[in-house]
Amino acid sequence: MPDTTPAEAMPTVSATGTPAVQQQQAQPNKWGMLKAFAFRLLTAYFVLNLFRRPSPNQMDPSKTVIPATNLYQSGSMMDLFVYLSEDPTFHSFNNSNALFWYEPNITYGDWNGGPGGDGSYSKISKIQCSQFPNLMSNGSLYIHVYFVKPGFSPDPNTGNNYSLKYTVYKSKMLTRYKRRRLSRTTNLITGHTDSHPDLVADSSTPSDVQYLPPITHWHPNLTINLVDDHSPWVKGSVPVPLDQFIEFYSPTNEYYPVVYLNDYWNLNEDYKPVNETTPILPIHITLAPLSLFKWQLYAAQTAKKTWFNQLMATSMLPSENENDEEQDTIKKALIETNPLLLAVTVVVSIVHSVFELLAFKNGEFNKSCHISLLTSCFHAGLKQILF
Repeated sequence: MPDTTPAEAMPTVSATGTPAVQQQQAQPNKWGMLKAFAFRLLTAYFVLNLFRRPSPNQMDPSKTVIPATNLYQSGSMMDLFVYLSEDPTFHSFNNSNALFWYEPNITYGDWNGGPGGDGSYSKISKIQCSQFPNLMSNGSLYIHVYFVKPGFSPDPNTGNNYSLKYTVYKSKMLTRYKRRRLSRTTNLITGHTDSHPDLVADSSTPSDVQYLPPITHWHPNLTINLVDDHSPWVKGSVPVPLDQFIEFYSPTNEYYPVVYLNDYWNLNEDYKPVNETTPILPIHITLAPLSLFKWQLYAAQTAKKTWFNQLMATSMLPSENENDEEQDTIKKALIETNPLLLAVTVVVSIVHSVFELLAFKNGEFNKSCHISLLTSCFHAGLKQILF
């Protein structure tokens, strides 16, 4: 009998014998693989650029540039002053309540000092929110860190006891403005929800409202990392993003030690809202040395997040809260996973990227399926070996 199937229902076949429908479905996958591979290349270039030391002659071949040296040599003594204030710039040196921590006679570059013999010092205390009138009303709180020569003061109004050259300063906002997601689900058995009552949407809440307005949140932990670095940096040739942290003292062609206020390991889920129910806030400040290599990794992570947000800031991307949740997942994996398994995962990811590149380069859907099958078999075999 003749075929009565309508012509429009028959799949068209290309010159290579591959159905056109399959080719149309394969195109978006190839484009996605291309974007993913390009992003990985850009990320690798960005990270490797951190470790690239440009030649001083790159600035101007006709001029001889002398590399700068660190103002504080290894073994130099320093005094630490830590102030808390609601102002981003600090001037209240005469306010004794603003001084949170004073630690004298710190040895720069000492990895065996401190009470625990690991080069670190800690200050654990509690903050009375009544000391900062606006903190519980969606205000901000800043930390101001000063390192000075022993016997000197960070206050510019103390005359000869102040030295601009040997005063190292860094500040950071301790509080963070975050939105909280509204909960609209309940337990079908109990009829209740595990969410906080303030986060439960009622009948008067519009259905398109998913988050509450941003309010001040607090995390008690912060690490003051004093980077042990004596590299011959050249002004104007410091690679990005390290140039944001290296500050030069031009009169003597020297640079200040890098003070990195590190909150990278603070999980976003551990931030708590600040309001009338939190009159006392815990705080734990740690002072610890940091190597140049680890500091570069921290700086790369911070810069990559900023760079990626600026590059891919479109309405189709996840919200800030969802990005924070993804960052928490990565940090938990780094903290809780065996380093050997992490290394194996990196190797597997690289091999997987190579297979994806081969599939894209080949350009045929059938062979792409074969390569995907090989990748799946490789992952399955690896799991059997590891577990």
